[in-house]
Amino acid sequence: MILGPMAAIIVSVIVLLIAIADRLGGVKAFGRMWDKGYAEVANDYRNGLAWSLKHRGLIVLGAAVAFAFGLFLFGFVGSEFFPSYDERRMQVNVEMPAGSRIDETNRVLARVEEELSKYPEVMSVFTALGESGGDEMGGATGVQYGYVFAVLEQPEVGNYPPTAELVKELRTRLADIPAAEIIVQEATQFGGGGSADMQVQLQGRNNDDLEYAAERTIELIRETGNAVDVRSDWETGKPEIVIRPNRTKLADWGISVQDIAIIMRTFFEGSTETTFREEGEEYDIRVRLREEDRNQIGALEDLLVSTPKGYAPLKSVADISFGTGPTQISRKNKVRMVTVSANSVNITAGELQTQISQILELPPVDPAQAMSDILSGRSSIVPMASGVLPEGVTVYFGGEAERMAESFSSLFQALVLAIVLTYMLLAAILESYRLPFIIMMTLPLALIGVSMALVMTGMTISMISLMAVVMLVGIVVNNGILLIDYSQVLRREGKGLTEAVLEACPVRLRPILMSTVATSLGMLPLALGIGSGGEFRAPMAVVAIGGLLVSTALGLFVIPVMFVAMEARGERKRLAEAESV
Repeated sequence: MILGPMAAIIVSVIVLLIAIADRLGGVKAFGRMWDKGYAEVANDYRNGLAWSLKHRGLIVLGAAVAFAFGLFLFGFVGSEFFPSYDERRMQVNVEMPAGSRIDETNRVLARVEEELSKYPEVMSVFTALGESGGDEMGGATGVQYGYVFAVLEQPEVGNYPPTAELVKELRTRLADIPAAEIIVQEATQFGGGGSADMQVQLQGRNNDDLEYAAERTIELIRETGNAVDVRSDWETGKPEIVIRPNRTKLADWGISVQDIAIIMRTFFEGSTETTFREEGEEYDIRVRLREEDRNQIGALEDLLVSTPKGYAPLKSVADISFGTGPTQISRKNKVRMVTVSANSVNITAGELQTQISQILELPPVDPAQAMSDILSGRSSIVPMASGVLPEGVTVYFGGEAERMAESFSSLFQALVLAIVLTYMLLAAILESYRLPFIIMMTLPLALIGVSMALVMTGMTISMISLMAVVMLVGIVVNNGILLIDYSQVLRREGKGLTEAVLEACPVRLRPILMSTVATSLGMLPLALGIGSGGEFRAPMAVVAIGGLLVSTALGLFVIPVMFVAMEARGERKRLAEAESV
């Protein structure tokens, strides 16, 4: 709300100063000074271009080395699904041990609320008991689960610290709560902590192997020192009575496992035999075992089961024991699955995935196969065997990593399609297959600027930055079109190849510089990340500015050099064909 009036005042002052300077003759003086300076720049550019045309091999080699260096820089750029930014929301998920009473969970949630009340930036707090607040706890329900969601004031209101610092401090404050498993994380504007940064899906047939694999994976991830809130969705539930039917004895008595299951359901859950009516209201009468009989193995063993051959004690057809089991059993593609989730700290989600792949000794992805998946739009990645986990247990990166891989693949397909369509359009306009290829060489030059901009700003490869790369395809080719098109015009007027290039490029220098500077300055406020959520939008502008500036600077020399080299070769070929005729 403040930026609008401030911008209007600044523009008014600038217009007023220009008007005053024009009355005093300052604008004309500035124009003459500008023209003189630009003439010197254009002359220097022409001299530099003349030298480049005489050393074409050196220029092409330098461009190739610069491109290789740009690709090398991508190794220092992290990756994530979307850029992380401070939404001023946080969430505390609480899980108590199985069997905890509701008042125990409520007491821990009250402690969380008390700690949050000590921070003046906390605007509002919402507490829920009976359910988990995110995917980290599997969306489970029960009195042992709860969460607290808090909305914070914007930092500029009271010079408050970032939400990440508050999350880190609150983790320390809540670490002394006994028995409770607590996850503190930044939340989204849609309410909820969202999914974890990393989800490692372990699949296998054997429950014991899966449980061990989950514990081992959690241990290895914690040892990296770059992950917090590491946990598994394999949770042991309350104590339960396990009844294992003996199929041989059941066959002797003429009953099946299904019959035993129906009888046990009647004993424990009961059956509605009749209803009680009072003053127009009906109440179901449910008949089942007494609580003391349901909780004692001895009483259960002596229960009589009706069979075609008479009544038989339950212990004569089944083994009865106490045990525990998981609160839920997840499956993916009909295979049992345990998910280990974690949030990354100090590094991006993509870098954490790389570290986990290394510590679990997963086989690397074949680059050729990855490119084939991008072009085909289908993923060939399957759960992989680990060198440190039990045999039969496979590993697959799901959650945000899976969505990121799918989205990146779609964007790379869009990038390839944009390149193909741009080439086809240029070929139709220029009526040549060779000239569009030269113009498209601005794209590798733009990638150099993209990697440099990301490394210098510390930003990551994300959906936002990749969309900017796709947009660059249609932006950076404009400079090449200006240079080559005017060179072709001069050649048709009868000028030689080198002469035409040396005359056309300095003439086109002014519009190229003007469009590049205007575009970059227009995106500068976006790149600075000004305003709420500015960090989310900034990578798009940073990538566009970096790619445009470097592509323009290098393209002013590389494109003319490649044009002269390829056209000279074509002229020699045509001359040789004419002489042979």
